[in-house]
Amino acid sequence: MHHAKMISHVQLAQDMMLAKQVELDLLYDQGVYCPLLLHHVVFLFAPAIEVGMMRRQSTPYNLQIRLITILWTATVGYWIIQHCRTVYFYNGFVIGLVASSAILRATSLLLFRDPETEFLRVAEHRGEQEPENGDKAQTTYYSTVFNWGHARGDPCHRRLVEQLNDADNKRAKASDFAAPMMTLLRAVLQLIKASLTLELLSIFTSADPYFYGDITADLHVPGLRLTFPVSSPFTQTWRTLLGIFRMCLGLTYAKCIFNTITLAFCTFLPKAGYTVFRIQTHGVWMYPNPFGPAIMLLDDGLIGAWGSFWHQAYRFDFNSCARFIIRSCLPASYQGSPPFKATVHVLVAFSLSGLIHALASYTQFAETNAFTGVGWFFLLQGFGAVAQVLWTRVVLRKLRGYVHVSRRTARIANAVFLFCWFCVTGPVLFDEYARGLLWVPAVSPRCLLQGLGMSFAGSPCVRCKGYPVQFWKGNSWWTSGIRLL
Repeated sequence: MHHAKMISHVQLAQDMMLAKQVELDLLYDQGVYCPLLLHHVVFLFAPAIEVGMMRRQSTPYNLQIRLITILWTATVGYWIIQHCRTVYFYNGFVIGLVASSAILRATSLLLFRDPETEFLRVAEHRGEQEPENGDKAQTTYYSTVFNWGHARGDPCHRRLVEQLNDADNKRAKASDFAAPMMTLLRAVLQLIKASLTLELLSIFTSADPYFYGDITADLHVPGLRLTFPVSSPFTQTWRTLLGIFRMCLGLTYAKCIFNTITLAFCTFLPKAGYTVFRIQTHGVWMYPNPFGPAIMLLDDGLIGAWGSFWHQAYRFDFNSCARFIIRSCLPASYQGSPPFKATVHVLVAFSLSGLIHALASYTQFAETNAFTGVGWFFLLQGFGAVAQVLWTRVVLRKLRGYVHVSRRTARIANAVFLFCWFCVTGPVLFDEYARGLLWVPAVSPRCLLQGLGMSFAGSPCVRCKGYPVQFWKGNSWWTSGIRLL
């Protein structure tokens, strides 16, 4: 009986996906929307990358060129957000995510920062790796896997840290790195582990119609004849916890796929890999965990959850924007205030994060409340984090002389607060993701194998018809080309 119910809501989601695909194809023919094409992505990223590698001394009007490039990236990104739609990759969630991220990264690198003077890049010279000034390696690959990682996560290789601190001026020799095949094997094992964990979680999510778009469905406990109403606290708590685990495992799985593909490319095609990355890519330290230490959830509460434990893919952009605002737009008397600076950093980070994820939800071909749902969730996190900053850095400092709180008690309080906070605010985000079918398995291991022609009984996967990559003929040259999504 349970198996039949699972098949029914999975089949309903599959039928809904195919119906959306037919509807979107009609809108393609009418010229209302266009799929994301290869040259759209090239025009979005290439100008900013090229301008970022220009030297100030040899390029007149460098600042003006950078501002024009930012405007160009924003224009192309805005067009993509408004006109490109797809049912692939979670109903087009990735379209808004990529476009908004490109705009933010271009602005951070070309306006808030200076790639030529503010960065050190890891370059290789005669089998040794060392940090190098930006003006000496204009074509060196920017590796975001470790440059902008967690402040409290896995560190860079010790030899690179020593060089950055001018300690004995040592270099990271090739002997300090594991053999390429061993590093690749480690990545493959991590991918298998992430795959198995994701499949284990799908046992619980696939039994719940909520994760297939029906946000009004009651919760039926697998294996038991128990039903909880959708409005019950247990239902909301259970689905919030599963949603958090699903996001963590999904991001870990995606990073493992990226690491494995990168290492396989550089291992089996070493010359081509060196041409692209310009450094050895088989150092284990270059592939840190996507999430920080879980103990930060207990030590720092909500701030630790978002600032240390959660992935930091946008940390560089958020900090760059906040620093620019503090230095350029605020009076000097406020620039030296730690609580005020922390408040600005928190508000900027969650405002930009909310905007990025809201635009990603906006480009989904589904009925979602992008800004009042997804965007509001991240603003709530910002308000909560600001309240914690003021509590810990202002109120508690004045109470320390009167009240003593042990570390164990503080950790328990942080855990209880985090649990209650996400149970209250989590459904604001997770319901929107459910409406957009973001929880539906699409790129899990079983779904990928199913896409290659293998079949599985009772599969929880929901797939679109056909494959997105093809030559697309539109109404003009701009809407014609190699389709990506």
